[in-house]
Amino acid sequence: MYSMKYQSERTKQVLCRSEYKGFNFVIVSYGTHPCAYVEIPKNHPLYKTDYDCIDIDCHGGLTYDGDLLFVDDSLKGWYVGWDYAHAGDYMGYDALFDFDTSRGKKWTTEEIYEEVKEVIEQISNYKTKGADDMDSDEMLIINALKGHIRVNEKLGIIEIYDEYGTKSVLRNVDENTLRAFKTYFQIF
Repeated sequence: MYSMKYQSERTKQVLCRSEYKGFNFVIVSYGTHPCAYVEIPKNHPLYKTDYDCIDIDCHGGLTYDGDLLFVDDSLKGWYVGWDYAHAGDYMGYDALFDFDTSRGKKWTTEEIYEEVKEVIEQISNYKTKGADDMDSDEMLIINALKGHIRVNEKLGIIEIYDEYGTKSVLRNVDENTLRAFKTYFQIF
């Protein structure tokens, strides 16, 4: 494990590359700020899921998903990730731009490692949402908006549109519930 050293130039350095609870991860310094990435295995329900559709609590929220980590050619797989370049974070951009983040939080590799473990705990406990897990508000929306529903089986998403075109999204829906929605609402 290497220490995060902030600087004004963009670089790429792997600070930590390891495994926790069977999940590979990597912590990367881009010089100006660090990022963290966790590999999602092919057999996991979150594999190839858009990060906007994943409910994971991490610093600033997920900001990356994909299989192209331009850090190290040996990093193969599909990853989700997040960065430490948000309001309140220190960023090495001060020399490049006219703004001051000098009082921002400088994240250490050890702090990021602890958050990586918390994210992996969430990912390892992640389960898809079935009809039995839906609350009454979700069921009310479904019943009220029959005919305004789109099912995306690949992402495990049910999109519901009201009469104004406003979209509500049920995320991480299991296959049986998706199939039931398609049958009940005659979506093909």
